[in-house]
Amino acid sequence: MGKRSYSRCVACTVASLFCLTFLLSAVNADLNLDGLRTFGGGGDRGSLLGGFDLPSLFAEKGKLCQGLSGTVPATNSEDIFEVSLYALVQGGPSKRVASTRSTAEGTFRLSTCKGDFLIAVPADSNISKQALGAVLLPPEFEQKGTVVDVVINEPSTVATAFALAQFAQADPKDGSVWIGGGSLTGMRNAARLSANYIDPSTGSPTSLLSTSPNGPDTDTLERLNSLANAISLCRGGGTSSGCYALVELTGTTNSFLAISTIAANPAVQPDAVYAITEQASIYSPALSTAPAEWTLPLLLTDTGSATKRWSGPGNVAIDAKGNLWGANNYIFQTSDITPAVPSDYYIALKPSGEPQPFSPGMTNPKGGTGPDGPGFGASIDLDGFPWQSNNVFGSPDNDAGSIFKIDPKDGRVIGTWDFDTLMGKGQGIVPDRLGNMFVASLGTNELFKFNPRKPEEYKIIRGNNLDLPFGVAVDSQNNVWVANSAPAPGSTFLSKFSNDGEPLGSWELPNGTVPEPPPPQQVADTGASAKGVAIDLQDNVYVANWLNNSISVFQNDGTDLGFFEFGEGLEGPWGVAVDAFGDIFIGEFGTPLSNTGKGVAHICGAASTRPGCFLGKLLSPATGGYAQDTGVMQRVTGVTIAESGAVWACNNWKPQPTDILNPGGNGLVLFPGLAKPVKTPLYGPPRLPTDPDIGGGVGGLVAEKEDASESILSGLFGGDGLFGDKGEGALSGLDLDFNFRRLNLSLPKLGGDGGLD
Repeated sequence: MGKRSYSRCVACTVASLFCLTFLLSAVNADLNLDGLRTFGGGGDRGSLLGGFDLPSLFAEKGKLCQGLSGTVPATNSEDIFEVSLYALVQGGPSKRVASTRSTAEGTFRLSTCKGDFLIAVPADSNISKQALGAVLLPPEFEQKGTVVDVVINEPSTVATAFALAQFAQADPKDGSVWIGGGSLTGMRNAARLSANYIDPSTGSPTSLLSTSPNGPDTDTLERLNSLANAISLCRGGGTSSGCYALVELTGTTNSFLAISTIAANPAVQPDAVYAITEQASIYSPALSTAPAEWTLPLLLTDTGSATKRWSGPGNVAIDAKGNLWGANNYIFQTSDITPAVPSDYYIALKPSGEPQPFSPGMTNPKGGTGPDGPGFGASIDLDGFPWQSNNVFGSPDNDAGSIFKIDPKDGRVIGTWDFDTLMGKGQGIVPDRLGNMFVASLGTNELFKFNPRKPEEYKIIRGNNLDLPFGVAVDSQNNVWVANSAPAPGSTFLSKFSNDGEPLGSWELPNGTVPEPPPPQQVADTGASAKGVAIDLQDNVYVANWLNNSISVFQNDGTDLGFFEFGEGLEGPWGVAVDAFGDIFIGEFGTPLSNTGKGVAHICGAASTRPGCFLGKLLSPATGGYAQDTGVMQRVTGVTIAESGAVWACNNWKPQPTDILNPGGNGLVLFPGLAKPVKTPLYGPPRLPTDPDIGGGVGGLVAEKEDASESILSGLFGGDGLFGDKGEGALSGLDLDFNFRRLNLSLPKLGGDGGLD
């Protein structure tokens, strides 16, 4: 066969496959394929109730779904909805793949499941305010041909709008909604979080939300029901004054965007939001007073074991798939007066917060200690392997300490290293972008640099005011920053080293004082006692000063930008995380004498791109961090931002200062849709979810590489892509930036003069 004939054959084959794919897709859709069409209708200011993620589970062998059937709220026979199935797209807007109309009884059916979320809007109307959303499909399908049932209602919409808050955007042409802009992994993980709140098959609260340790012990269910009541005001065409008030207050065009805007800006005018929710009472229990903010915190305590439960989660690392690897301080014990014992297990969770099949992870089956009181250290190396550091809580020997490596495929501990017994009380552990790892040795006042592929290859870094080193961070130049927790006056420092360990400077942190009378636990007299440290997209450095109740901020050259105190708005800061906006999230441990659970504080950073932001502006309530008064929180240490936009907070210690014999906290707290998503794992400063990968995942340490899906999609927004021509993308005229801009963040009614006041 000649080259020309071979080329024609290949071309014909490709063309045939393309046509076949198109025909099959068209047959599979109930009405028509609109390509990259948005939903919500032109000019619709409607009650857009968003749905849940429909994961790509249907390609699994033996689990092919025949279709979807479900219901929408039909208050009368004229309530006919157009129900559409959409697929999420890497970096771009969602694509409608199928649609149908509901019956007068409110039922509908779609013949395909190959999408990610459902949206229902009133049929044949461009002015109605009502629109409804879909639900997350359950992962279990018993046999081929299963028809999946879903219920679309106001509670499912609240759950979805929160879960997808960071990806919900308004079309600047007509105000309809676009879901997109993130990584496919992050967006799908975000949508799956909604199933923690609402059962997809019933549209009712899950047992996780409605029973202890949530349910009657917190007000999260009441918050969700209150917001669902607000959306219900848009039923019957959405002409009520309450429906208008909801979209006008938030500066949006429909209720889905209104709720997603509230989710992303929960402390903005909470009283006004509450006043709207009081105008309906379809769902109960609901709030009886206005909250300080409108987050939906959810406490997750399931570890996969009834006996090896959370007892002092110190920190959490998130891998490229969104899985969570949690460091657990102590072995769980029911009695508050039984002395704590260092934990011999870690916790591994799926992106939704469900435990992995192998969780809790135990010791190394080939010998070694594995987990031995993991502390604040948890991270992922460039090969994709999780690492944790052992503090060996309760040991009087400062030289006791080690690190261990986990196989992410099956959760087994691969090995444990103590650097020839030289390491003591491991704390913060982080990778750089060159393939190295750094871990703080608190007990020996040292920093260890090591090769994660050959941990026996290590280097000890000393000096430069290292004194009880705790948190560690790496900047974009692979320099290493260490927060020292020594609290004596004049000796609390932030230390900077080159990647080779050469001192590049140290900066004194502000002193604080311990209140009288002295607390029952052993702490130092005065000092900042720095804990967490984080670096933003412009290499600015943020340090949590625990005893000083402040955050110190430095430019990368050491220029001191000041330290920021917020009274009750920031008490006992510990863990620090930075999102893609440049906003700062801070876990509040509280002061030594605090006797209530704390929360998560949220401030504008030095490089924040959020509209209305300036360095040190407090975005969470001035009376306490997010969720402080919900009943969910204990003393918080680590805070971690996911590619889904969720914030995960570690309930590390029980609230009472007298709980010192067995102080371990009870689990992780989920805040869906709260932060601008960052790429995970975290290698140095935060990166955008759609940025090229660093590292090769499990099995290959490679240089940065281009994401093929981004290349294909580049034509949509400019560049020589599939739909573009010499930089003019098919959507380039819309002037959209899906990575950074949420058009509804500029809130003229909700935030004053365009800001978030």
